[in-house]
Amino acid sequence: MKRSESGITLIALVVTIVVLLILAGVSLSLVLGNNGIITKAKDSGVVTRAGSVEDEIELWKADQYLGEETNDTAETEDEMLARLTSNKLITADDEIDTTNKIIKIKKTDGTIVKEISYAYTTNKVTENIFEYTAEGYITGIKDEYLTTTNPDTANVKELVKMANINDNNSIKIAVGLGPEHYLIKELNGEITIPKEIEGIKIIGIDERAFLQIINLTKVTINARIKEIGSEAFYRCESLSTINIPDSVTTIGDSAFGSCSSLSTINIPDSVTTIGKQTFAVCTSLTEITIPNKDITVGAYIFDRGADITVNVPFKEGEQPETWDANWNSTYGDNTITVNYAK
Repeated sequence: MKRSESGITLIALVVTIVVLLILAGVSLSLVLGNNGIITKAKDSGVVTRAGSVEDEIELWKADQYLGEETNDTAETEDEMLARLTSNKLITADDEIDTTNKIIKIKKTDGTIVKEISYAYTTNKVTENIFEYTAEGYITGIKDEYLTTTNPDTANVKELVKMANINDNNSIKIAVGLGPEHYLIKELNGEITIPKEIEGIKIIGIDERAFLQIINLTKVTINARIKEIGSEAFYRCESLSTINIPDSVTTIGDSAFGSCSSLSTINIPDSVTTIGKQTFAVCTSLTEITIPNKDITVGAYIFDRGADITVNVPFKEGEQPETWDANWNSTYGDNTITVNYAK
């Protein structure tokens, strides 16, 4: 009887072991098989990694665009790829196709989960668009980046009405300004003046350099220029934004004359000369600050513009002799309010 019970117990033990082995096999398959939990977890991780890389690339492209718009230095392609590799978002060299600028996110078996392009197409014209002198003065924009139209009769009449004041305070009619100019569409109405062009350091904007470029809307000056010449931006009617760097010492006669869309402009402390009629017929400019009193200021600088408040650095009755007696006079009906220092 005992031997029989012992046999049954042994059989039961064997059956139990077999069942456990079967269950173990199923469990191992569920965990380690091709469709097992670990494999699925790894696949899920690869999909998550692909999504993260895609997000990073989109952010990087956005930074490239913002860098172009603000002229800030953005992260390069090589720097971006090195960062993604360092952060283990790119896990193998063969995931990067530098020829086609594609990141190929792969499983451990080499299967490609997703291809992500990191190619970025600039929105700016990158080649040099400027004419310039050997001394470093911008003299204009190359012909291939401009189009011209003949001004209509009304425009011609308006041009000959525009008056400049000469040293004898007599009227001098501005004639011979030539046709209106328009930037090509690809420039989107914006130009950036670089620090140097083809090895030449840019130090100034010559007279009439951007005369009558009707659709010029924004000028970014990266160069440490010293001078903005006479009529440099005369009748750039759409110009609304320009920065004047704190290296500028001279702003010439009528430099911004008839810039009717210009509503704000900074005059840095470095400026020592403001020419006559510099902001004449700037019909959107309603306030400006001239921070330095020890400068030379020409006549009629706000002639026939908008009603404007001018903040000056000297007290009433203490106007420096280097400021023309008619600096705040006008031939128009606009009101020029001087806000004196306290």
